[in-house]
Amino acid sequence: MTVELLTVLDIAKLLQVSERTVWSMLKRGEIRRTLIGRSVRVRPQDLQEYVDRTAILSRPVGPVPPDALDDLPHIYTTGGKAPPRPPLVNRRRTASSAIASTARGTPRGNFSP
Repeated sequence: MTVELLTVLDIAKLLQVSERTVWSMLKRGEIRRTLIGRSVRVRPQDLQEYVDRTAILSRPVGPVPPDALDDLPHIYTTGGKAPPRPPLVNRRRTASSAIASTARGTPRGNFSP
């Protein structure tokens, strides 16, 4: 009986990722593994199962109706630029700013040490 088993290096080459990434996937249990002594091996069908399970299937996209953009956030409709932010009203005071303001003799806010 011959059983083909893959090493971590083999999997890294097949998936075109680093060995560290493969070790992380094995540790998280994303890929089923087989222990032979202290060596980690993976059956090809277990790797194929992982690939099938995580595959993102693309679907054909038709034309976008003109009114579909009305519901999108501004970031998609303004060329990636966010609108200007309103000025900050309630700024948090830190201990250092409170000490600095009291050192100047002008205590502000309701900061209690």
